[in-house]
Amino acid sequence: MSGLYYVFVKYLPADKVQATNWGRLMLCFPSRYDADEFYRALQGIPQIVGLVRSSAQFWGHSSRGWDQIHLVQSLGLVEGFRNVISTVLLNDGLAGGRAFPLITNPVPSFYWFVHDDHIHTSEDRRTKFCVELAVPTSGAVQAMIRDDEVMVSVITETTTSAAVMKDGKKYLAVVEGRLLLSATRYLWTFRDLVCGRIGVRWEPDPMVVDSDDDSVDEEETPFHSRRAQTAPRPLLVYMAGTGGDEWELC
Repeated sequence: MSGLYYVFVKYLPADKVQATNWGRLMLCFPSRYDADEFYRALQGIPQIVGLVRSSAQFWGHSSRGWDQIHLVQSLGLVEGFRNVISTVLLNDGLAGGRAFPLITNPVPSFYWFVHDDHIHTSEDRRTKFCVELAVPTSGAVQAMIRDDEVMVSVITETTTSAAVMKDGKKYLAVVEGRLLLSATRYLWTFRDLVCGRIGVRWEPDPMVVDSDDDSVDEEETPFHSRRAQTAPRPLLVYMAGTGGDEWELC
């Protein structure tokens, strides 16, 4: 999520042909989160009218002039965004109940996967989660920013039969350092969810039977099954320090 992130902004009034030709901007940010925070800040500026968000990287507005975003920056009306680059193009994360798989940024093939109330990473299985603002907003669609409080719930249709949602357990929570499903709503900050506080720890699954157990008949159990039983599972855990990874809603 960090590096260089682009957003295209278009001036929308159809009756102002020349202005719409000039009013195409490419905004450059250090990360998507900075872009979402800039969008949230623009929503509170009276010079910016009719701001719409078609997607995370395509915005539009119908302000009095096509150059109002330039003006907002030059006058310092939005504090903390001096490093945002706004370039004129001479040529051609939303809250609200949407469901997302979560994927790790360093290894884009690793998805979050629910199994027996635990959360693991998997390359061939994935579970969708609904990320919602803890305090819902009415009116304009809100981009989730890092300081927002959010709740995360699992979409049960995207879990396996082994992940039985017992007793209403559907909310993502931290229990003794591990990510588990809980029947109680759990508040996250969006920052903790995606910006380096969640990592992977490889450890034996407490529910599997050790192949050294006398109760396991090795002659009756195929070798590949015994190996799968003892292989450590990648568990998702909460890391308060710097051991976590960046994650994306995809």
